[in-house]
Amino acid sequence: MPTVDAEMVTVPLVLRNVRSKTVTLVLEPWGEEHSLEPGSEIRLVFSGPPGDSPLVEWSEDCVTAYGWSGSTFRLFRDGIEL
Repeated sequence: MPTVDAEMVTVPLVLRNVRSKTVTLVLEPWGEEHSLEPGSEIRLVFSGPPGDSPLVEWSEDCVTAYGWSGSTFRLFRDGIEL
């Protein structure tokens, strides 16, 4: 659930690959790429100024998560920050 204060919004997002093949997770606008193997899960925690939120787009082989202007993210796999 998002948390909000006057200066910062924090939005957690869990992505789980239920497909039988590896997909690529792309984080924009940072240009980072991570593999999401079948059955694996990644937790993203976005933080940034209020007024916007992350956007996620799915395609055949790729998931793209977009932050918003002024936002940052933290990425966790198996509870470990990458």
